[in-house]
Amino acid sequence: MSRGHKVWLVIFLLLLVAAGVGLYLYRSGYFVPAPVPPEEQVIAPEITSTAEIEQYTGGKAIPVADPSRTVPPIDPDDHIRGSANAEISMVEYTNVNNPYASLIHADLIKILAANDDVNWVFRQYPRTSNAADLLAAEATECVASVSGNDVFWRYLDALLVRKNFSRETLLSTGIGVGVSRTEFESCLNDGTKRDYVILDKRDAQVKGKIFVTPTFVFIDNRTGETRIAEGLNTSAYFQEIIRVMR
Repeated sequence: MSRGHKVWLVIFLLLLVAAGVGLYLYRSGYFVPAPVPPEEQVIAPEITSTAEIEQYTGGKAIPVADPSRTVPPIDPDDHIRGSANAEISMVEYTNVNNPYASLIHADLIKILAANDDVNWVFRQYPRTSNAADLLAAEATECVASVSGNDVFWRYLDALLVRKNFSRETLLSTGIGVGVSRTEFESCLNDGTKRDYVILDKRDAQVKGKIFVTPTFVFIDNRTGETRIAEGLNTSAYFQEIIRVMR
């Protein structure tokens, strides 16, 4: 064997030994990868009035249209308040348990009353790890299934005023707006609406890249243009989005 070949053989053997030692150390736990830092938690301020929302969010730019973020188009099976043929849809993704949903609800009713060309669509976005969120979302879907769209909205109005989402409150509030207790309880007990609730949220995440609740999606039903407003916002901010989209 020539001298050159011997040198390469020695180098090869050294590399082989080094690889073996490295593999041994790795398997024995010597090399421990650095931990992935936890995702930063965004802490929302404790808001108790719309004036505080304005103070917190003042000066926010109007969202631009982003073709890469879409949500399912408005469907007759959606929970629609206002004209089904409205030019602009204001789609609310939230969970009924969300304090902001209760706070802004009356203002959204006023927006609808002031804009004949706008409808309001409610879609589910519960915290799936939270049993109370899921139950409240299922309850609203059961009301829609048992008693129809108009009663769904009356139920939502009444529920958000109470801000109490125990099972008995969910049931008694439904009975108060005319829902049959027997049918309501049967629907809640069989759990058939849970998949629908989860699908609403999944569509928002996958198609709209929505990961914040509440999120409002404004859709121009004439062109398909979509603008997404995430987090806390005032009704005046929403009205400005509507004005820009006209």
